[in-house]
Formats: sequence, structure tokens, C-alpha cells
Amino acid sequence: MKKSLLSVLLSLFLFGQSFGQWQKAKLPASNAILSLAVDYSTSYVYAGSAGNGVYLSVDTGDNWSTANTGLPANLNVWNILIRNKNIFLATDDGVYTSVNNGTNWQQAGLKGVLVKSLTFNSYDTTFYAGTEKGIYLSKYNGLSWALYAFPNEGVSTMYSDGVKFYAGMTAGGLKYYEDYRKIWAAADTGITNKTMVKSIYSGNYGFTGLNWNGGAILGTDHGVYIEKSTGNWVQANNGLGPDTIVNSIISALNMYNQEYIPLYNTVLVSTGKDPGNVYCHYYPAAGYYWGALNTGIDGSVNTLLCTGILFLPEVQAFGF
Repeated sequence: MKKSLLSVLLSLFLFGQSFGQWQKAKLPASNAILSLAVDYSTSYVYAGSAGNGVYLSVDTGDNWSTANTGLPANLNVWNILIRNKNIFLATDDGVYTSVNNGTNWQQAGLKGVLVKSLTFNSYDTTFYAGTEKGIYLSKYNGLSWALYAFPNEGVSTMYSDGVKFYAGMTAGGLKYYEDYRKIWAAADTGITNKTMVKSIYSGNYGFTGLNWNGGAILGTDHGVYIEKSTGNWVQANNGLGPDTIVNSIISALNMYNQEYIPLYNTVLVSTGKDPGNVYCHYYPAAGYYWGALNTGIDGSVNTLLCTGILFLPEVQAFGF
């Protein structure tokens, strides 16, 4: 029977070749978790659920409570974006925001629209919402929105850093905004046809084990792709199945292997289907590959969150 991983908390102890034990977090209900975010100014952790709004932990995951004042019932929260003192939710009823650490929420536009992802351009303070009806933008902290691209096309995930802007399409494929021509173009050279991009990660540092010199990494329904140049990708699935569904990607700086050698920009991915897994890309003597960190996991892993890097010997992360 296919199961959905409801709530899991990882303390990852890197002793010998033992890579960690997952434990279920103490959430007040058994809804699947779709999204996670941490507010580093308060250390509060927010979890977006399937059908029960938002859960909040003020003690980095030891205890959780619902934080749904102002939210409609039965709400799916697909993505959480925290910017300064504002928290934004991408939901199946538009965008909601809180300015008081989730004590209450207000509708912030696109009501009735399925919003799957949110991103922020720090260069010009523009917010973008990826929806079932294209990408919308707001220059006013979510107070008003305007259609930006892809009217009536579904956008499942986005990445924008002020220089690059990628959009993963619900129907499959990846688009890239060419600023010098002011157009969107296909950006999926090397990617299997109709591949759905589930997540996009970008880092400033390369990672030798992935033969990756910096840029973007894609989590897709055909495993992992790394960016060799803008819009050009190669698969990096050593240790993964070719059709592994990769739901999310995080990077943890200064993780260590059993010999305490620093692995800068170590990458972790979470996978769907039953059984789900978390994989870490590391390099033991046998060579570079994805290694499973699955002890205690009993279903699909929808999303990962690293709350911060601790020094030896422990790294903590959340996976749901």
C-alpha cells in the first residue's frame, strides 16, 4: 500500500558509516506535509500541510501547534516564503500572509487560484507566484498582483536570483527568461522529454562529486539533473533509479563524513513513491554516488528543510 510520510524529524549523526535515524515529529494531526520553512530571526519552523493549513514549532521541531487563524478550512499549503517579518503561503486559495509570526493570516491576493510556488527577487524586491494560470508578480509585498508570464499554463516550481529565472511547467519541461531578449525560452536541453521539474536548487559553490561547478540542480520525476551551462543539463543519478521522483533538494555546508573530511555543499534530496527516501551525495572510497539515509522512513518524502548547520558531530534537518 502506498503511504505518505506524514511527519519525520531527523537528527543525523555521522559516526562511522551510520547515517542517521528518522523519528516522527509530534504534529497535532496526521496530515501529509507539503512545505517547510524556518524564520532564522526567531528560529520558528513552519510546516504547510495537505488540508489542515499551517503547523508551527517554536522549539525547532520538538513540539508543534496549529497556526490557522484567518485561514480557510481544509487548506493545502504548497509553499512557504519568509521575507523579513512577512510570511507568505502559496495555497489552493491564493496567497496568504502573516506579519506576526503566524499568529494570524490575511488573504494577500489571487483568491481562488491554485498557487504552487513563490519566489523573491532581491534585486528589485519583486515577488513571483507560480500558479495554475501562469506566473504573477507583485511589487507591493503581495498587496496587488499582475500577470507576468504563461497565461493559462500551469507553473509548478520557480527559481529567481535576479540573474537567472527558471520556471518548471506543470505539463513538463523547463523555461528560462532571457533578459537580453526579454523572452521566455525552452531550457531543457539534455532533459528527458516531458520531464516534470519538482524542485530547483542553486548554489554559489561547486561540488566535485557531482561534477558540478556551481549553478542549478533540478529535482525531477526522472531523478537529478545538474546545469552544465544555461539551459543545458546532464543527469546525475548514480545511486538513484532512472525514474526516481525527486521532490526536493537542499544543501548542507560543512557536513562531514566518517573521517571528518569537510564536504562543502553536500547535497541531499528527498524522493517520492513508496518507499520514500532521503539521499546524500558523498564520496566514500567506492566513488561518488547518492547514498540512502532511510532508517525509520515509511513513505514518500515531500520536502526537506535544514534548520542550520551545527559543528561536529551532528547535523539537524527536517524531512516530511
